[in-house]
Amino acid sequence: PGYLSDTVTVSILDTDTPEYVLSAIGTPVVESFEFFSGDQSPAKWTVNGLPWIGEDEGASSADGLRSYDGSIGIQTPTEVSIAGAFKNSTGEILKRLQISYQAEQWHAGFEGSEDRWEVEIVTAAGTTAVPALTFISDTSLPSGEITEGASTTISTTVSGLQIEVGEEFQIIFKAIAGTPGISASDEIFLNEFHYDNFSTDADEFIEIMVGPNFNGDLSAVEIVLYNGKTGNSYGTHRLSTFTLDSTEASGHRIYSKLISGIQNGNSDGIAIIHDGNVLEFLSYEGTLTAINGPASGVTSVNVGVSQSSVQQAGQASLGLTGSGSSPEDFTWTRFTGPFTQGSLNDGQTLEALVQSQGIAIDDLFITPLAAALEFTSSITPDLILTFPTEIGVNYEIQSSTDLESWSFFQSVIGTSGTVMIDVRSDAQKIFFRVGQQ
Repeated sequence: PGYLSDTVTVSILDTDTPEYVLSAIGTPVVESFEFFSGDQSPAKWTVNGLPWIGEDEGASSADGLRSYDGSIGIQTPTEVSIAGAFKNSTGEILKRLQISYQAEQWHAGFEGSEDRWEVEIVTAAGTTAVPALTFISDTSLPSGEITEGASTTISTTVSGLQIEVGEEFQIIFKAIAGTPGISASDEIFLNEFHYDNFSTDADEFIEIMVGPNFNGDLSAVEIVLYNGKTGNSYGTHRLSTFTLDSTEASGHRIYSKLISGIQNGNSDGIAIIHDGNVLEFLSYEGTLTAINGPASGVTSVNVGVSQSSVQQAGQASLGLTGSGSSPEDFTWTRFTGPFTQGSLNDGQTLEALVQSQGIAIDDLFITPLAAALEFTSSITPDLILTFPTEIGVNYEIQSSTDLESWSFFQSVIGTSGTVMIDVRSDAQKIFFRVGQQ
């Protein structure tokens, strides 16, 4: 009775290491990105340049980094590097790596940009580009979500490396935006607001639409309220204090905030400011010229519609209607029904101008391989070229008449045994050489 209290101390051990450890020759490091939620860079990876926007099944056109069903995904208008950190703990100098990954496309922009993955390895000895791992997205698919994603496995062996014992290095996946691509809107604009109703004003709010290409700091965006009688500002609210209510398929984001005391209209205004620049200065029931604050000296644009005190609470907001992506595509109207705070307005359709592709990296395998087999080749009197091979290694045979100009003769995949190649068909070329690809 009464229970006995106790104190328990729990220590949580972070088992994530700063890099993937290659522990033994022939033993791969495997990263499946399972349970990755897309809200921050995964452990061992460095990603900069775009915001993380969470999980996505391919429906969104918004630029940014995300998780496509547990993979690192991106839609981007520019080049973004996604770098994984690795360490050579095999006890041997690494000269060869086998790299395999699953390249995926989850979102399509028909006839849009040929966005692609390019891969390079950065070691203390320098940077090695790996063109065999390049993935180019498909621009012929219908725009929108690709159900369950379209994937292909890409693999190659990289030779000629010099990764010392204990050395840390990076494998970098570059997401590169192709052309033509159509730029999406980065505009921020007023989409709906409510300021007046019968009796005591209730549920006054402001709703802001943010274009898919805006990746700036929300705290640098200010919504400033202006009094029409005096021209003075009477309230400032940073967009970072608004609630993100929805992200539309076009990539537009809708933010809203309840703001008590929005003035009832005497040429009163609302200005949107970004880094000190006036993006929009709208007013209702007349126009005004601001005399202070960030919009000082700017004359407002009247939205042309207004509310009155005869509407019941919860109804008759002012908002944009029509179809488009930017504010000039829409028309201001007074809605007579319940207002739609946090969602699209009645009769409003957003168009996705962006034609970028949604691409992703998944199921990454990095396998350290033994140094390439040293070998010599020989030609028998009956013109049979012989040389030993290592399983899985690609060999290219070239021929020449003068030891200066070489031409391709044949390629062979190693079998861990001796290969015998009949070169009589090219007997006029008296010199042959074998190289490992």
